[in-house]
Amino acid sequence: MVVMFASTILSANPNHYKRYDVKSGKIDYKIIGSGMIMGVETKTVGIKRVLFDAYGAREIAEVNKIQKTTMDGKTTADKSHKITYMNGAMIYHIDMKRKRIMRMQNPALMLSSLKGRTPEQFAEYLMKKMGGKRIGTEKILGYRCDLWDIMGAKQWIYKGVVLKTESNTLGMKSTEVAIKAKFDISLTDKNYKLPDFPVYDDKGEELDRNKLKEMDKKEESNGTRD
Repeated sequence: MVVMFASTILSANPNHYKRYDVKSGKIDYKIIGSGMIMGVETKTVGIKRVLFDAYGAREIAEVNKIQKTTMDGKTTADKSHKITYMNGAMIYHIDMKRKRIMRMQNPALMLSSLKGRTPEQFAEYLMKKMGGKRIGTEKILGYRCDLWDIMGAKQWIYKGVVLKTESNTLGMKSTEVAIKAKFDISLTDKNYKLPDFPVYDDKGEELDRNKLKEMDKKEESNGTRD
């Protein structure tokens, strides 16, 4: 949670919000989790894909997971499919089960000066403030990452982008690691195409999908206005 918070700091740049020190990227992750609490065994497997450009101002993440729970010899499986799209100051949560999209202001948005720091440096500053320690460097898929230990979890971070996470909390182990990664690639609007579901605001009112791009630009303009 701490690293998620640190990595979503958005600078109040009049041209765009900057989250990473790399312009664009496409990352595929493998998700593995397991553990046992009070006799209940849980195993999780999944995949995650992240696409971003404009230094993270625009990003879409899609997660598919299956969680199997075994109790008293009986196993149940729960499948989940989530898509989250961030466009500047706005974030879209796509509910694949209910076939609807909720549009809202990004709750992690902080429009503040980075005081001369890059996004990576500012995230590092925040993690140190919250007790995190940089314990070395390692390569993930050939990319040199800073390795952080923070609140019992380890994070491998490349230019502000988390390529691997490991945690072990109360007997629950989880790993999310990049298995493919490319940076400074060309992306278009087609890469961010959302399912053809109705879109609602946080008050439950349906929005005109044809006006979403215009609305997002207006929100960004309001957010960066002096």
